Amino acid sequence: MKKGTIIFIGQINLKSKLDLNKIYNMSKLIEGIFNHLENWGTFWFGFLFWGSIFGAILTVFFSAFSSSILIILGYFFGIIFGLISNFKKWSWIN
Repeated sequence: MKKGTIIFIGQINLKSKLDLNKIYNMSKLIEGIFNHLENWGTFWFGFLFWGSIFGAILTVFFSAFSSSILIILGYFFGIIFGLISNFKKWSWIN
């Protein structure tokens, strides 16, 4: 291949090994994110889904208090619920 030759793969313009290293690093990053979600998916589900539900319930029942504190407390309960579910290997999503 001549020096300065440009290779087109889809929409990616590869001019050097540096570009290939960027693509390799990006694929490793994406692979790491998927591995993390496989291992900690129930935690994130508990934190985001159940935390928002707990926050809404606390806001309804304790409307005299500051809503931001109640929402944070709800997400804290979601974290606790997510950690328990992750360590006990509960499954909500099949």
